Amino acid sequence: MKIKHLRHERAASTGAEAGASRRNVVPFCAKRAALGVLLAALACLGGCTAAPDGVGGTEPPPTFLDGGLADGGDAGSRDSDAEVIDGAMAMPARAEGVGRGGNVVDATDLERASCYDGEDNNADGVFDCADPGCARTPSCCVAGESIDCCTSVERAALPVDASCIGTLASCALAGDFLGFGEPAARFQRGAFLPLGDATGDSGAILVKPFEPASGLVVRGTLATPIGACGAGCFESVGLGLVTEGAPGPAGSVRPWVGVVASASRADLALVVGGDVVDRLAITGDGRVAVELTVLPTGSVRLDARVPGTDVPFGTLIARVTPRTAPVQLALYGRGINVSAGGMTSEASDVSVESLLCPSPSGWLTRDALATPLTAPAAPNAPAVAYGNRQTLLAWEQEGIVQLRVLPGESLAPGTALPSNGPTLFAPDEPFGDPDVHVDVSTGGTAPGYTLYVANRATGAIERVLLDTDGMPTGTRLVVASPADLSLMGVAALDGPSVLRPEGGAGIAHLFARARLTSGETRLVRFAMTPEGRDAVAVAPSDLDAATVRVQQPGFGAFDRDEVAAPSVYRHDGGVQLAFAGRSGARWAIGLMSTDLRDLSRWHAEPVTPVLAGDADGFDALTVRDPAVVARRADIEMLYIGSDGARDVIGLATRRAPDRASMP
Repeated sequence: MKIKHLRHERAASTGAEAGASRRNVVPFCAKRAALGVLLAALACLGGCTAAPDGVGGTEPPPTFLDGGLADGGDAGSRDSDAEVIDGAMAMPARAEGVGRGGNVVDATDLERASCYDGEDNNADGVFDCADPGCARTPSCCVAGESIDCCTSVERAALPVDASCIGTLASCALAGDFLGFGEPAARFQRGAFLPLGDATGDSGAILVKPFEPASGLVVRGTLATPIGACGAGCFESVGLGLVTEGAPGPAGSVRPWVGVVASASRADLALVVGGDVVDRLAITGDGRVAVELTVLPTGSVRLDARVPGTDVPFGTLIARVTPRTAPVQLALYGRGINVSAGGMTSEASDVSVESLLCPSPSGWLTRDALATPLTAPAAPNAPAVAYGNRQTLLAWEQEGIVQLRVLPGESLAPGTALPSNGPTLFAPDEPFGDPDVHVDVSTGGTAPGYTLYVANRATGAIERVLLDTDGMPTGTRLVVASPADLSLMGVAALDGPSVLRPEGGAGIAHLFARARLTSGETRLVRFAMTPEGRDAVAVAPSDLDAATVRVQQPGFGAFDRDEVAAPSVYRHDGGVQLAFAGRSGARWAIGLMSTDLRDLSRWHAEPVTPVLAGDADGFDALTVRDPAVVARRADIEMLYIGSDGARDVIGLATRRAPDRASMP
């Protein structure tokens, strides 16, 4: 493979621009004017004639920066030589989405901004994402702690013939259920009757597996003869999600999560991890409708009510260790008084609803890609672009950007990577942190890619256009440099990640990690023209404040010492940003999110990392350098994992709803 050296694009300069060093010299006023036109246009997203509530006349709707109403600012009024815009960095508005409860999840920026300010604005005792008015917004949904952020995938009722009375075999259910215990459980007109005795439970396990990593809701009506059962009565019936199949011939079911109705106790028991964690009294005829919800984050909720009504018995809340491996539904219990002719314990109207919920740490897979190069030439900063009916994979090794073009638009663990491919470097100028994007056209002539890289020698972010073979088609162009943020004391920029405008029209956003002369690191943002040619620094927002890091011994956060490698992407009606954080010698990956169109305020969701070393395998000790791609309901993340002996490119995948793209 021919190695192509890159030369720097040098624009002619005169007058005040003559001293500019190693950057694309566009006249300062021209650059600001071009971006000013875009800002003015984007301020009228959706039209400027219809004013939102509380805004009169035909002025553009207000936007936000640092929590205050912004009027667009006057970019030309600054005396500083830093190119800073303090107006609105608008992103195209998303279509409205509706949560499972029928609640509209879109809102004005004015309303959404109050979900970021740490204040109880409506005096209801809660604030920000804990407030019901904020809980369903896209950025608050990232944490995955509300069922209203989930979408329903499938609701499966038990495959039971309502007319059959008998055992699993006699009701032709042996293929759907695995029976266990003695005496054998029975079905009677669609209801399940457990017939276990003092020695153990009997019951049936539905063969069909369910995926807890996406969220589950188990519903049913439980009945047990409270008031007609003495202290020695073993009458009970339960619904549980089990992980290891049926218990032994004489054993009790200990579900991962479950609910049990007991006649002698006249209560419902919430079972988590095989143990009862809470109880709820039931009254009346002993019949209770239950809804057991398990979210991917480990949040467990049991709601109980009188069947056929909205009259509640109560609600229990608990947490369980999240699980990615499949589970099965078990129906079980004991029913020793059935021969007496009285009411026995039973379960009816049982169903399992599979959800698709946000779960930032609910990775279904995390495996190594097959990379041709290993330590000491360890890979760094992987990036991927799907398009042109192929996949472009990039990473950095020893200051050289490696590129590989693979057939098809997908990656999978064990993907065989060609040992040779395009290699981008320049003499005495090491490169790193590639970020690649698919272009419909390169220079208006042919399909290709745009590659952003960090120049380690100059501390600048540069852009290179590539053809479909991954070969450069033009010269290098500096789009952002430390001089753009000189007033902040920025010494170098690295880790570029670009958020391109939807539909190709509007402002693009360049995110990067800034290294300050003081030793601090923080994430910063630039506004760019749609084609990604000219970047202008944006006034500091709470993204900067939330990510500024100085080594703080004793402070236990996973990212206490350093942040790096932002990876920004659109998903579920908002913008999400993965980043690497270091504490001591170990790296982990965190996540931030926003749904404000000006990208000025961010939630850290959650405060713990979304991916960390798993104490085993290729990424046992540390993970870093995320590169995320959102593909409708799937999130893919490339990263670097280390077991202490070598660094390897890893691929993690998880499911996540994208309500904005759903019909």
